[in-house]
Amino acid sequence: MNGARGRAQDPPWPIRVLPCRAGFTNNMRRPSPPATGPMLFRIVITASVSLALLLVVLTGCFEAPPLLRIGTNQWPGYEPLYLARANGAYADAPIQLIELPSSSDVMQQLRGGVLEGGALTLDETLTLISEGVDLVVVLIMDVSNGADALLAKPGIEQLADLRGHALGVELSAVGAVMLDAVLEAGKLKMDDLSIVSVPVDRHLHAFETGRVDALITFEPNRSLLLDRGAKLLFDSSRIPGRIVDVLAIRRAALRDRSDGLRQLLHGYFAARALMRSDPAGSARRMAPRLKLNAEQLLVAYRGLILPDLDENRRWLGGRGARILPIARHLAELMLNHGLISRLPELRDFHSDAWLPGPP
Repeated sequence: MNGARGRAQDPPWPIRVLPCRAGFTNNMRRPSPPATGPMLFRIVITASVSLALLLVVLTGCFEAPPLLRIGTNQWPGYEPLYLARANGAYADAPIQLIELPSSSDVMQQLRGGVLEGGALTLDETLTLISEGVDLVVVLIMDVSNGADALLAKPGIEQLADLRGHALGVELSAVGAVMLDAVLEAGKLKMDDLSIVSVPVDRHLHAFETGRVDALITFEPNRSLLLDRGAKLLFDSSRIPGRIVDVLAIRRAALRDRSDGLRQLLHGYFAARALMRSDPAGSARRMAPRLKLNAEQLLVAYRGLILPDLDENRRWLGGRGARILPIARHLAELMLNHGLISRLPELRDFHSDAWLPGPP
């Protein structure tokens, strides 16, 4: 459409001006008789075509923006996104939150181009980047400060008691980070334990059926198992800053879905503000999705550091961004453990440009 919206313009279709037919006398003026037959048919066809063209033009003017699809699994650090949605922050926004059974599913759908972004651990993000998925970290969602933990059956009272027992762990970099820290803290070697690979959606089952004697897991499984008598031997508060959850977006989506991304992050920080002003009320609303009660969820959040807006800028902004040395160290650990085949390219893999407010 040419010109400013609302300016009078020539219509984009031809208008026929029909000549006046007989029907006026010299002495009085009266309407012509109604059109009939071929002339009426031509009028109807012209009007129908004109209406169709008008609809095409209007559809082009009001084309819906492309959808920003964000995948997550269940994790307290991701829950502010769902609280924002429940508060209506995304009601009129081109945003779709998609909850999947595990982070592995989120990664698979990012590989396949089904999602524009995902809530992931930093190691999962580095894995995808090393595979060629062009992702940019735009938000630090949480830093684990006790939410990742090693739990054991009664009778295993300290790390040294793990010798000869089956230890369950998910084969991921978070699992590798925790396992390395546990072995170092307990002065143990890999040969001292029987390591069992357990995907996260089987953690509860493996522990409760006796398939494993101890388990490296995280919230909400941590709270659920502690309530059922598990013993806490080690947690991520002893390795601060090493386990980080992020929101990673495809670089292409930053160009054509930037408005949706800004709305997503604005809603996220609005939900975070509500969590600070009304923690109990927010927990009551969020807990059912995680199959926890409000008190359990508040306890779970004690094991997480949720960076605020200013902290996010320090994590993500510029060459001195805090995320860079952590990502480099983690990538080297992953390479050494065979979790990735090559180091990811970390230049421009983070940005604070989409955070709310002035930089």
